[in-house]
Amino acid sequence: MNRNLRFSNLEDVEKELKKLENSKVEASSFLNYYQILNHCADHIYFSMMGFPGRNWPFFIRKTYGKYKLSQIMEEGYIQPDSPLPYAPKENEDGNEDIAMDKLKKAIVDFRDYEGSLSAHPFYDLLTKELWEKFHSMYIANLLGFVNVVEKVEAKVPNTKMVEPSKPVIEESKPKKAVVKEPEKVPQNKTKIEQITTTSSPSKKKPVSKKTIPAPVSTKSPINTSKKKAIKEVDKPAAKKKPASKQKIKETVKKKR
Repeated sequence: MNRNLRFSNLEDVEKELKKLENSKVEASSFLNYYQILNHCADHIYFSMMGFPGRNWPFFIRKTYGKYKLSQIMEEGYIQPDSPLPYAPKENEDGNEDIAMDKLKKAIVDFRDYEGSLSAHPFYDLLTKELWEKFHSMYIANLLGFVNVVEKVEAKVPNTKMVEPSKPVIEESKPKKAVVKEPEKVPQNKTKIEQITTTSSPSKKKPVSKKTIPAPVSTKSPINTSKKKAIKEVDKPAAKKKPASKQKIKETVKKKR
């Protein structure tokens, strides 16, 4: 059973696709839902890249083809029993989500397309405006065979801020103080060495005894000869011994 949809432009197609995305559907045509979406996308690309197969003779396209196209535009829809020459002949399953994305992309590509459009095999040359109307009617006819069984609530993206996970900090257990036993000192060591070893665990390095130079006198050295003269002056004058009587007599005789 066909729902007899009426689309006048591709915006109407996009609105219907949004409804079908949030619904559980089933197709009542010889094509399944995946094939309908995929064929509608291919039909849009054919108008830009060319249709497969041969065209109808030139005379038929210019006469009977043009007449049928004007009749469709006046009615505003395509008859459900109209032939679908480029639709798949055999049933084929596929990913419906991928086919839906393909059809949406085909609509966007058609709007952005600025090149020359291909001629329809039966209706001959069409302007871009006529092509858009024809595509919307063609898709309305095929989507009319897609029936909505059950509406599914649209998935709302979660906009809540997710708190970052806090790092787990392990409590550091207090380390037990290690008490070192004092080293055993041999008996032949003196008491002073025992005290130094037990009081501080770290051994002190022995202080090297440096040779202390003798103090240098700043006074100028004195000659040894001068020293002797000074000593002789400092000594007290020696007492003269009294001359003997004989020496006195001799000196008197000499004077005479």
